[in-house]
Amino acid sequence: MRFAYGAGVCLTGTLFTPLFISDVRNAGYAWYGVGGPAFFVYTGFYAVSAILTLVFLWRAKGSATRFRQGQIRSLLWATGILIAGGTNDILPILGVYRYPVLDTPIFPIGSLSAICYGILVGFSVLQHQLLDVHVGLSRFAAHGMRLAFLILIGFVLMIVVSLVAPQGAITPFAFWASLSGPEQN
Repeated sequence: MRFAYGAGVCLTGTLFTPLFISDVRNAGYAWYGVGGPAFFVYTGFYAVSAILTLVFLWRAKGSATRFRQGQIRSLLWATGILIAGGTNDILPILGVYRYPVLDTPIFPIGSLSAICYGILVGFSVLQHQLLDVHVGLSRFAAHGMRLAFLILIGFVLMIVVSLVAPQGAITPFAFWASLSGPEQN
């Protein structure tokens, strides 16, 4: 652990130098940094720490009680989403601008993944007492939190659908009406 923290402090010292990001490059649809030597060290450090985190959580899940397995499963999902978003953001800096199989441009989604991570961990704290945090909510407040979480998921899904749909297919009225609930006859 001391080595990991020491390496992190050393890499932080290179953030504002050309050792970390040496240049910028136009990918045709966005500008991305060009990784310097310290960035490649960081990428290796990131890969090892991400894999070890998932391995430790998976092993802990195997030897945990049934109640703890649910907690660790939630943490595995949240961590996996965060790692996938972080890896996605590293690819253009390494010179990969298109997804290999899909042949579509890579856009940064790390911040969105971090938001999802925070929401999943926060929800898990409320739902499963993750990290041994016990929150006392009334039954009404607990149902309200679950409803708010479902509404947030619906809102995010509607944003994704409106971005993927052809231009003008979903009007602002249709977007907000779809979130208001089912049609009443």
